[in-house]
This record gives sequence, structure tokens and C-alpha cells, in this order.
Amino acid sequence: MASSSNHSITIDIIKGLAIILVVIGHFIPENSPYWYVKMREIIYTFHMPTFLFASGYIFMKYYKNDSLKSFYAKKFNRLIIPYLTTSVIVISIKILTEKFLSVDNPVTALSYLKIFYIPEAGYFLWYIWSLFSIFLAIPFFNTSKKRFALLIFSLIIPHIPIDWTNIFSIRQTILMIQYFAIGIFIAENHHIRQKLKSNPAVLITPLIFAFILGFIYSNCNIVQLAFICKSTIPYLGIYIVSLLALIIQQYCIKATQSLVFLSSCSFIIYLLHTTFEGFTKALFNKLSIYSNDNLQFCIIAITVILTGLIMPIICQKMIIEKSRILKTLFGLK
Repeated sequence: MASSSNHSITIDIIKGLAIILVVIGHFIPENSPYWYVKMREIIYTFHMPTFLFASGYIFMKYYKNDSLKSFYAKKFNRLIIPYLTTSVIVISIKILTEKFLSVDNPVTALSYLKIFYIPEAGYFLWYIWSLFSIFLAIPFFNTSKKRFALLIFSLIIPHIPIDWTNIFSIRQTILMIQYFAIGIFIAENHHIRQKLKSNPAVLITPLIFAFILGFIYSNCNIVQLAFICKSTIPYLGIYIVSLLALIIQQYCIKATQSLVFLSSCSFIIYLLHTTFEGFTKALFNKLSIYSNDNLQFCIIAITVILTGLIMPIICQKMIIEKSRILKTLFGLK
């Protein structure tokens, strides 16, 4: 039982780290310094794969053999209703504020209809569509052999030369389902987890490769080599975040508690962080205090990122959790 609890804490830490990376990755003003642009490019290669990996792991560890109807209903309530709620709120805020503040990705009244088939309110919401699509399919892979076949297929299908549609975020789902399948595979194979923990060579070698590939990807002008690096970094990124989570869990009690708390709010943070980041960014633009100075950029970046993390938590704890209706609308019930 303790082992299961430890695994739960580790995956919560992974989710906490991943949501921080997501919030950082979605802050990219036009005057960003070169070092920040490159750092963000690398973060973007693995922050969402890490989330999908964690989702696959959690699914495998806690999946109950519910009826299809019950399973689908739970996922619809947990994902699609919050997606629609958030989309309506974001679009409404953009329409109401675009006359006074600078708005990223402006919308129109037609956007209220588009949200039913594309993430019109914000591209980042593709994750909700993709995760829901995966959950529609995953109950049919109900044995270890079938799930392993899914893993192999998911690793191959992104490289098939098909121009997948963006409707219902199918293109992103095709690219990302492999990481969900990897999470399932790791959850099912305890001996792999033990080997990763106990073998120093297995621990250190991926770190070296990640550093080398990250440097090449950020500085390489050879398209084929950059593609290989970009394709490899997500797996190493997942590994490094998982390793960091294990280290934090073992040696940093306060950091563990903070990241587990962040994990418990990660869904609301994901849904609302761009709204608060966008508002803070627009406010800085309105005040005309952006500059190319590195120190000033860092102060602004930290302010925007912290706003994207803290304000959704305040909304969850002080508003959403106080109302049964809001809890339902944001998938917390």
C-alpha cells in the first residue's frame, strides 16, 4: 500500500512540474530575449507529452471496469463540460475587452459555434479534445497485449504521411497518443520502474543525451538533424521530469507538498492560466513598460507566470469549490 501511495505522490509531483512548464511555455511576448525563446522551444517539445504520460499512468493505475456508458459519461462531465465552460468564458472576455486591451488571437461571435469542433477559444485547449478522444478509444484496449499493440501503433502512426484534420484536434491526438500509451506501459511494468530507479547508468545517460540534443536542436540549421532531436527530446524530457520528481519526493518535503498541491489544481490552472496571463500581459502592454532589458523582462515574466499559476488556484479554492454548479461546470464534482 505504501508503494502505491509513493507512486501516486510521484505522479502528482510530475503533474505539478508539468503545469509549471505549461504556464511558462504559454508566455511568449514579441520582445522575448533569445535565451528565453530557445528555452521555451525546448519546453514545448516535452511539456504536453509529460502531461499525456501522467494521464496514461493514472488511467492504468486507477481505471475501474465501469460500463462504457458510465465511463464515457464521467469523461464527458470531467472534460467536455469544463472545455465548453472555459471556451465560453474566454471568448466572452476577449470580445468584451478587445476594445480596451490588446488581445491574443481575437475572436468573433461565430467563435461560440466553432468551439464545438475546434479549440477556438485558445489553441491550448486541443489537449481536452485529444484526451477525450483517447478516452473514447482506450476501453477497447482491455488487455495487456492490446495495450502494447496500441503503444507500437501510436509510435508509428505520426510518421505515416497523412494530412490529418484539425477538427476535434485529431492531428494533435495522432501526435500525442503515444505518450499516453507510454504512461500505461510504465504503469503496467513494475520491473521497468525499478530498473530506472536502481541503475546509475540508466539514470545519468539520458541526462547527458538530453543536454546534447537540446543544444543541437536550439542551434542547428540542418533540418534533418533538428527533426531527429525534436523527435527524441520528448521522451528524454518525460524521463528527466520523472527523475526530478523522484529526487524531490525523496529529499524535498516542502517542495513535494507544494507540487502535490499544484497537481490537485492543475486542471483549473490549465483551463484558466492563459486568461490571467493574457490579462496581465495586456496590462503591461497598456502601461508600455515592456523593454529589451533582461532584468526587466525577467521581472515581468515572473509576474505573468505567477499570475497564471496563482489566480486559477484562488478561483478554484475561493469561488468554484464553493458552488455546486461551478464545480460541475469545471469538472470538479
